[in-house]
Order: sequence, then C-alpha cells, then structure tokens
Amino acid sequence: MDTKTEEDRHETAIARLLRSAGRGPTASDDARARIYTAVRAEWQRNATPANERPRRRSIDSASAGWMLWFMRALPVAAAVAAVAFGLRVLETPSVSGGVDIASLAKATGVVTLVANDGTATTTLAAPAIVHTGDVIRTAVNGSASLTLTSGVMLRIAADTELLFAADDRIELRRGTAYIDADPGLRAASALLLETPFGTVNHIGTQYETRVGANNLRIRIREGAVRFLAETASGNAIDASGTAGEELLTIAGDDTLRRSTIALTGPDWAWVEALASAPAGDEHSLTTLLEWVARETGRELRFADGTVAASAGTATIVGAAGLTPDETLDVIARSTGFDVEPTNTALVVR
Repeated sequence: MDTKTEEDRHETAIARLLRSAGRGPTASDDARARIYTAVRAEWQRNATPANERPRRRSIDSASAGWMLWFMRALPVAAAVAAVAFGLRVLETPSVSGGVDIASLAKATGVVTLVANDGTATTTLAAPAIVHTGDVIRTAVNGSASLTLTSGVMLRIAADTELLFAADDRIELRRGTAYIDADPGLRAASALLLETPFGTVNHIGTQYETRVGANNLRIRIREGAVRFLAETASGNAIDASGTAGEELLTIAGDDTLRRSTIALTGPDWAWVEALASAPAGDEHSLTTLLEWVARETGRELRFADGTVAASAGTATIVGAAGLTPDETLDVIARSTGFDVEPTNTALVVR
C-alpha cells in the first residue's frame, strides 16, 4: 500500500525536476529558502478550493496546478536566486538625525555610508535610509541604486563619492552617477547635481555624469539637461543638451565640447545591472516590455497589431526586482513571444 501523502509525491516530483535541470550557480541557504517559500506559497494559493478564491486559471487538480505553476515559475526562481547570490548582504544603519532623502534599493560590493554625525558603516542593506548630510562612497567593486523621496532614481557606479546636501541637491565629488527621472515627476526638475566643474539641472530625463581628475562628462540618454558653470578665466557657461548628446568640459579650457553618443551598448551595462523591474506579483507583458525598452535606451516595437494586442493580454508573474536582461530571459522562457533587441529598438514578434 502506498503510504506517501499527496504532498510527498509533489516534493518528489520537484526533486526530479531540479536534478534534471543540472547543477547551476549555488545560491545561499537564505536565498534558496526564500525562493522555496515563495514557490510553495503560490502553489498553496492556487490549490485553495475554487469556492474560496477567484479562479485565475482552469486546473484539473491541485497536483496539476502545482506542477504547471512550478514549471512556469522555475526560470523566475532561478533568476531570483542568481540575483540573491550576487548581492552583498548588508545591515541598515541607525538614523543619524538628518532629513530622510533617499532609500537604498540595491547594492553590490563594498558601499560605505558616512552619516552626518560622523558614524561610518560599510554594511548597508535595502531599504537603508540616507539622510541630508550623509556621504556614500562605493569601492572599486561597489555600486548602488537609491530612490529619492521625490521618486527620482539615483544609480552610483564603482569608485564614486556623493554628498546628499539637501533633498533637492546632491554633490558628486568624484566618480559616476546616473539620474533617472520620470518626466511625470514634478519634483524631478528641482534636483541639482553639483560637481567641481559646474551644476547639472534637468527636466524629466535619464543622464550619466562622470567627474574625472580634470574633466566633467555628461551623457544624456533621454530628455534634456542644462549645465551651468564658470570657467577658470571667469566666463560663464549656460548650455543645454538633449538625448544622444555628450557634453564635455575640461579644466582650464573655456570650450564646452559636444559629441554624439549611442543610447545602447556596453557603456550603459553598469546602469542596467542596477535596474529593478517594478514591484508587484503580476505584470502585463506590455508593461514589462515598455520598462525594459526604456531601461536599455530602446524604442518598443511590435511586429504588427495582432502581436501588440496579444502582448497586452499576456501576464508575467514574479518579475519584480529582476534586471532588464533577466526579465527578457523570463519572457523568452515562459511566453511564446520572440523579443529581439536591436541597436535602437526592442522588436516583439
């Protein structure tokens, strides 16, 4: 007589599936536990009797629903495990008395926060709060993503130092920072990024600013920025730049140099690695594709109206927190859509 419970049979089947997938990167025990808990919770929710919950899909039995969901969720769980494995586990610092100005969304490598009371810590964890007067430094292997109270996203590259001077003013002392301000945010244009070479102001845009040893480079990916400065000879610079432009000023040179840049490619890889898909258990495929397109500097294009309509009704579960590349991988594995990134567009067929 078979004494195994239905649950035992489910877990035996899961073990076979995992063995057949082969050995991949090993996540931490905590990451594996969180992924298993999330997967099991979703199964239990789907296995709840129909008269106790709204039906989201038709299933023949609890077992069939569980196995179907697990097969669809497996690539998502693997992507989440990879993200969890790659991130440094950090602690939240104590409140240091300044006004809340930002919260940490993601960090990798060594990221140090020097609070306005002089206390320093290199063990930050989301959602650590950054206050006015605080300084963040990233090591040569570090990077971080923060959300300002205005809703503006700030991403910090390796070997960078910033002072959060006020809720509308950040000093980039050295290194590279990326501002992502949705054009719909009214407070976005109030943010000033001050550097040793001048001040950058913007209206609804995505741009990168790099402070070098003797120069300042501004690369605009979306929207427009305004750059204000005074040269060594006392001349004023009041210049604007738009998407696809790079502005470069060199110490001791009164000339502001302009050039054209690509909106996609490896130069933006560090920015995209710090991006996180919108929060939420379920997203429409179109919403995620629009997010990926903007995060990678591309235009979203559908092969035809039928594909666009189909994408509008499709849904993706479990993408929250994934990078653009991970999100595309999940879409490829769990839907019938073919998504091809080109130099300028994200083409969906």
